[in-house]
Amino acid sequence: MKSLCLTRRRAFALFAALSTLPLLSACGPAPKAEEIKAPVLDFGYLQAPVLTSARVSGAMVVLSGRSANAARVRLSSPYGQALGTTASDAGDWSIEVPAALNSAEPLQIYGLSQDLDGRQVQAEGYIAVLPDALTPAVLLRAGTGARPIGPRRAGLATVIITDFDDVGGLAVSGQAALGQEIKAALDGVWGAQGRAGRDGHFSLALSGATRPGAHQVSLQIGARTLVLPLDIQPARLAAGRLFKSTRLQGGWRIDWTTPSGGVQSSMVMVPSPQGQV
Repeated sequence: MKSLCLTRRRAFALFAALSTLPLLSACGPAPKAEEIKAPVLDFGYLQAPVLTSARVSGAMVVLSGRSANAARVRLSSPYGQALGTTASDAGDWSIEVPAALNSAEPLQIYGLSQDLDGRQVQAEGYIAVLPDALTPAVLLRAGTGARPIGPRRAGLATVIITDFDDVGGLAVSGQAALGQEIKAALDGVWGAQGRAGRDGHFSLALSGATRPGAHQVSLQIGARTLVLPLDIQPARLAAGRLFKSTRLQGGWRIDWTTPSGGVQSSMVMVPSPQGQV
């Protein structure tokens, strides 16, 4: 999706709240966990930390991932909360975060970073923690589709996320079976196709000029077809707010400030086994 990295307005406020460093790869794909083998590259840079799993445990959500070996790993929220741990000698880390902090804003957003010998690296995107056992975390990525992080479901085994912005960018992403072929249509016009990766995730760009209003996204995943109604209404965040969440039937809407300063909206939906939202 070529138009989801937007103008500069609120980027510096978000960076100040979540980290003192800019993102290294805000519009690129997340690195695979298996690609993080050496903590330091030959030319002196550290690999960015990666979130690989999320699960609900009581009133907490357990986030786990990979980082540089023995690095200090930190989660920082724009509301001032900070949680940290030290990765193992193999680079594995795990941090528990509350499933919900307050009723006014049940969703939480964190920036992920690591520190090794005074060198800091910010991870790609932002981690949205949802009070939802099926989808306890979503990796929000500017300019492309978000990545659901959580347990896989039997049967359809699909979490669908549509991302859009106020200049018409539209992408659809989610979970499917390993290597499964995916086709996507907007308002009946099939315009994108691809395959789920080795981790089951997929992301397809549908449009760079989608108009506000009612639309319909269709996904053909293997032999199944999902139809998702989508009402595109650009978000406006109040002064001083960096994100907001809205509970929807079957999912969530997350409006959030991108690193380039615009606002991107992520609609997280969990279809029923019949392929409906």
